[in-house]
Amino acid sequence: MLQFSPIRTALIAFVAIYGILLVLPNLTNGDYRENLPLWLPSWTTNWLPSNQIVLGLDLQGGSHLLLQVNREDIVTERVRDLRREIRSILANDNAIGHLIATEQDRLIITLTDPTQLEEARQVLRVVETPVSTSVFSVGGTVETEISVTDDGKIIAALTQQGIDERMSALVTQSIEVIRRRIDELGTTEPTIQRQGTDRVLVQVPGFADSERLKDLISRTARLTFHMVHPSMSADQARAQGLPVGTMIMPSVDGFDELLF
Repeated sequence: MLQFSPIRTALIAFVAIYGILLVLPNLTNGDYRENLPLWLPSWTTNWLPSNQIVLGLDLQGGSHLLLQVNREDIVTERVRDLRREIRSILANDNAIGHLIATEQDRLIITLTDPTQLEEARQVLRVVETPVSTSVFSVGGTVETEISVTDDGKIIAALTQQGIDERMSALVTQSIEVIRRRIDELGTTEPTIQRQGTDRVLVQVPGFADSERLKDLISRTARLTFHMVHPSMSADQARAQGLPVGTMIMPSVDGFDELLF
């Protein structure tokens, strides 16, 4: 029969009792310390463990969502912004008359005066500037390419590399936004990670209301910038009808402005 010294026996008993205390919070609902006898002093219960083991989605259930960035919406919005930018460069900054037609992920620019083709090509070089969506990237990615057709039209087209770079940046930004919104639920250990190039996996153990989770994540928060129309006021637009692509918004000065 094995013989243990009193010190070794006491150490084994202490480790066993402490292990039981560590497991105890997982065997009860809520904080078990609230059900202890009232005659026990508070200092005797404050040191008792209360943290429960966080169970995964497979053990306690919850919500599982797979979100995807809509590539077509990203391209459409970027083309619309590019159209606004080119219109401002040509008409407002350089007084170059033109017409712009949209064709999927590119713009076709027809000049009213063909002799200004070279001037227009030069001033539009600014939209070919490489863009960088990361602090550590070097050189950036060319998002827009400008070319000239044989019949004198200017083509402004989005590059696939630029679209992919913007998609990647949006997924990274979305992960941070989703994480902050899920933190409002007070849940523990949510899983939020990128899957592929345009998807985000969201798992929230212990939160079974997936509809509420989707509503929380899909709340829209957008900040857009618009130019004030240079030659038409808001009152004139109301009287003559709003030009295509414009809107009337109140300004901080208390007046209405026509934006495009």
